[in-house]
This record gives sequence, structure tokens and C-alpha cells, in this order.
Amino acid sequence: MFQGYYRNPVAAMEAFASDGWFRTGDLATLEASGHFLLAGRSKGFVNINSVKFETADVRMAGHLQPSSAHQAWHAAA
Repeated sequence: MFQGYYRNPVAAMEAFASDGWFRTGDLATLEASGHFLLAGRSKGFVNINSVKFETADVRMAGHLQPSSAHQAWHAAA
């Protein structure tokens, strides 16, 4: 998606693993089927359009006003 942070090589080095994977803060496992199973977050916040939100707030907003993706997730479960 991107190669690093503009004019911030230290942040880029911290954000990317040595194999090139971007550290999103998501906790996931790779299933034998090749699908990722998201299990949670390693950080207590997410960045959305450069604004930091606590993950609890994002989860609560998803339950109060579910997006179509959120509805599809629950319908498939």
C-alpha cells in the first residue's frame, strides 16, 4: 500500500517487519485454508483518517450503527 512514512525513516523502520509486512496492530492467525482470522488488536487505538480512536469506541460505534460490512460479517457468522 505504501513504502513508508514521508520524511520519517525511523517510524517506517518501526512500522515494517524485516520481511516487508506492515505492522497494523491487528492480531490474526493464518488458517490452513489461506485465510486470515482476525482475533483482536495489540494496540488500544486505531488511526482513521489520521485521527486516533480507542478500539473500544470503534467497537461500540459498530454495534450502535452497523455498517454494511459489519452487518455482512454478523450475517455470515
